[in-house]
Amino acid sequence: MPNLCVAVREGDEELWKRAVELAGEDVAAARVTDALTRLVAEREADGQGFGPIEIQVPVLSANNWVVGMRAVAFQGKELARHSPHPMAHSVAFRTRKGKLLIQRASDQGPRFGVGGPYLVYETLSEARAAVDSRGEPLYDAAFLDEVARALGERHVEELDL
Repeated sequence: MPNLCVAVREGDEELWKRAVELAGEDVAAARVTDALTRLVAEREADGQGFGPIEIQVPVLSANNWVVGMRAVAFQGKELARHSPHPMAHSVAFRTRKGKLLIQRASDQGPRFGVGGPYLVYETLSEARAAVDSRGEPLYDAAFLDEVARALGERHVEELDL
């Protein structure tokens, strides 16, 4: 592994020394690398329209009752928002790593519109194939078509004839 020198600004020497005392020299260098990795990823994501996203998701009890909400954060961008009826809505996001996160919310939550559970998919095709416990599609076809347009994809239904 190459041995590089890190220039520490005047006035930050004590901070660096304290970090080395607490974490060790190798760990302190690894922390610098981690910070640089995050910085590069954030700057590259900014150029593609990605930014910080924070969503609220329910915290469930053992009985599946909503007992509170928690925040989940990631780098992404909103692709589509859909409300098939006044009591429910879905929001789709593209994550910085290229995954598709879809959050569904309904009047079942502690506060309507605040948030609901989310699922992460590798592809839009996976989201189209997702079904609930009754075998019904999880998402409205019009919503997924809107997501496809936002992704620059065209959905063609294939018939097995």
